[in-house]
Amino acid sequence: MNIMGDFIYKKAKPLPVILLLDTSGSMADGDHIGTLNRAVQEMLRDFRKAANNEASISVAMITFCKEQARVYQPLADVNEIDIDRVRLEAYGMTPMGDAIRTAKAMIEDKEQIPSRAYRPTVVLVSDGAPTDDWKSALDAFMAKDARSAKCYRMAMGIGVERGTAEYDVLRQFVSSEEQVFEATDASEISKFFQYVTISTTARTVSANPNLIPARADLSSTLNTKESEDDDDDLDGLLPF
Repeated sequence: MNIMGDFIYKKAKPLPVILLLDTSGSMADGDHIGTLNRAVQEMLRDFRKAANNEASISVAMITFCKEQARVYQPLADVNEIDIDRVRLEAYGMTPMGDAIRTAKAMIEDKEQIPSRAYRPTVVLVSDGAPTDDWKSALDAFMAKDARSAKCYRMAMGIGVERGTAEYDVLRQFVSSEEQVFEATDASEISKFFQYVTISTTARTVSANPNLIPARADLSSTLNTKESEDDDDDLDGLLPF
């Protein structure tokens, strides 16, 4: 008997996380861009620790500044990403619509995200109003026959107040309003990415990684993380 021949290797399914990151000039205020760099790096390191045989986390980063978006980090297994080279810079305007179109193209491409992949998470981070046609891009993203419409979406507004036009853009992007978060200072940017990390890694050990855990179901993990961070209050990252 050929024991090795009878052994079937089960390859982990990819769990894609796509980051849409505002790197416009205003992100330099208060060193928000520096905090964003550190928060993303910490998230990637935590994702590496969560690797298992059921789900492998893959990450892409799409930045938007000047007049268009660009794929800063192509979609790749987190273990293949050079974390220390994540060095986002802030300049230019806020072409969010182009970032949404770029993300949609990535999601619709079955060579990048195969049918066997788990439901992707798309995270939008911005500190201001889009400077391009974001509405038509979002309408296409949310079209009923689009794969992108099935993604789990969350957003953080840095210095964005509820009731403003900027907030309304984020609200239209997310899966539900409870997934719009507010950051009023640099520390809350890090706390938001802790939430992204915990909600994603929880899926890797779930009986069904396609199901998105509710915030209430993550409360014990969030409380543990809160204690590890010198009892910093996570209320600052609560949804509006």
